[in-house]
Amino acid sequence: MKTIEIASDSYVKVSIREKIGYGFGDLASNLSFGFVSLFLLSGQKIDGHIGLLA
Repeated sequence: MKTIEIASDSYVKVSIREKIGYGFGDLASNLSFGFVSLFLLSGQKIDGHIGLLA
């Protein structure tokens, strides 16, 4: 049997600047999801619906 070496380009070095950028994007996504969840659970009326904790 022959073994075939495959050059993998799936691993790419990411600079510290890109890591920080992705980190801030992840933080913003988590904050917006958290604020929307808090709003929906806080009892605010949205189109006649009341949140779960009202």
